Amino acid sequence: MCVDPVPRLDWSSVTVYSDNAAGRLHELISAFSRIASQQLMAYTWAAVLGMSVDDGPEFLRRLALVFSLPGEIEREILKVSPGEFDGDLAMRWSVRMLQELEPAALLNNLSSAHVVGRFDKASLNSLEYCSYVLHEHRPQRVFPGSELERIRLLIAELETAVRGAQGLDPDLCEFLLFHAEAMAQALRDLPLRGPAALEDAFDQALGAARRRADLSARGENRSTSRKFGELIVAVAAVLQITTAGLTLPGQIRQELEGPAPAAPPVVKIVVQQPDVPAPAALAPDEHPNGARAAAATGDPQG
Repeated sequence: MCVDPVPRLDWSSVTVYSDNAAGRLHELISAFSRIASQQLMAYTWAAVLGMSVDDGPEFLRRLALVFSLPGEIEREILKVSPGEFDGDLAMRWSVRMLQELEPAALLNNLSSAHVVGRFDKASLNSLEYCSYVLHEHRPQRVFPGSELERIRLLIAELETAVRGAQGLDPDLCEFLLFHAEAMAQALRDLPLRGPAALEDAFDQALGAARRRADLSARGENRSTSRKFGELIVAVAAVLQITTAGLTLPGQIRQELEGPAPAAPPVVKIVVQQPDVPAPAALAPDEHPNGARAAAATGDPQG
């Protein structure tokens, strides 16, 4: 008798997990289906993303991240041993959904209500199962909300410090604001990209700080360098990178750690030797070796 190595799935017990691309796509499509209307697809996707189509390039950038999720799902599912899951069920959703998750779909001038029929329950169940498989075998890190809120606060503090700094070097000002916005964008992209969004922004900021170490030494205002360093350290902590593993430019590290402690004073201990009078010269007959000395000199009285 042939036994299916993959256990039958009880749909009542399956949960959509956001720690993988399949779970994130499921949540996005579910939101799209809830608000589908006679409006064009682009307007519905903009509402799902909390944006407006008038946001132009930024809207298209984030929509491209949505459309890239199927490819990420396929790459991740291929890394799971085939004997661990039902491959047909895990990817069955793609048969009906992929056509509507491509840029060309926006050019068809179809309403979201017309398209939502392809996001049927069977396809969503398949995507839900795919999310379960990836959760079990390829989970991605999920960041605590409190730590993300701290990063948002540090970004706001850095932007305020830079804009309020007097005499700040223009190149340094541009550098800090660029990476502050990149970090903020990474936080907004977490529901679409997962931890890769924050990892990429961190790598970019740290690499740029090393490459332009000269910038942190410019100007008299050091608080901006400290704020930038605090942001880098906070993101590193969320990514589980130890502070000891960070190679920050010298000026930024100095601002974080504070001035080096003063060297302890050197104490010299001088030991006074007591005055001892020199011994008086001894007469030959008093010298313990007087006889030998006399013999050596030929003195008969020796």
